[in-house]
Amino acid sequence: MFLCGVVVARCGSVTIIPSQDATLLHVSPSNSIGSGDAVIAGTTQAGTRNRALLRYNVSGSVPAGSRVIAARFTIAATRQSGEAPVGVPYGLHRMLTSWGEGANVPPNPASGLGLPANPGDATWATRFFPTTAWAAPGGLEETDYSAQITSSVYIDSLGVYEFESTFEMAADVQFWLDHPTSNFGWMLKSESEEIYFSARKFASRESADETLAPQLAIDYLAPPLIGAPRLTNGAIEFSFDGDVGGAYSVVASPALAGTNVWTEVTNFGYLFTSATLTARIGATNAQRFFRVRID
Repeated sequence: MFLCGVVVARCGSVTIIPSQDATLLHVSPSNSIGSGDAVIAGTTQAGTRNRALLRYNVSGSVPAGSRVIAARFTIAATRQSGEAPVGVPYGLHRMLTSWGEGANVPPNPASGLGLPANPGDATWATRFFPTTAWAAPGGLEETDYSAQITSSVYIDSLGVYEFESTFEMAADVQFWLDHPTSNFGWMLKSESEEIYFSARKFASRESADETLAPQLAIDYLAPPLIGAPRLTNGAIEFSFDGDVGGAYSVVASPALAGTNVWTEVTNFGYLFTSATLTARIGATNAQRFFRVRID
């Protein structure tokens, strides 16, 4: 029988840039912009719409089992629509379906037309060109993306904008941490797509100025240090320090990598005072790994 306790830090903060980003171009529904220096969102002077997609590798940046305390999203508007740009609120919506980034880099960054899509690219018509369509062109609300606004900010000029941390934003990031295979990122869209001259280009993860890349700052509380496991009277035991206000559970998995599933084996509920907690779990002959999770 092999026992392993997973040791992680108590708390921390991390700032990451997207692992994927792309633009859905209403004006060119079979074109894509996957690796350009900007993503586009909003409505042009001609009335065509754009929506940007951004995905962050949260599970590769935050310890598994952590509780997300807050999250903030920052993006830089670098170009505006027409000579008389109009300010509108922009919102983040959690994506409910997967999509492809693609490698197209437009030869004329100012055009906003993209290039003919390659297989696997996200376009206005498809999640993965040319075979997998959105439920509706540009994405269908409540099927391809959530109707709920995670966070929003009014954008009326060029510059750097921060989408403030909300309960919904922390919940999205927590969901991506706990369910990495269902992490499809956010859609950034104008919340007033009927208003012309509201389109803007935003620096992408491929921006030549790395400081302008869209940033996701995450504050989290990680599971506590687990003491060395021991075998006592046919049970596995290990202890850890719990903080007041925390609700702790112990989860187990037969493996650390691959498509492993973590299953709760015991929990301690909400702590009204700080205490040293001892988990006691029936021993088996199978290999198991244990984590303490903050619920």
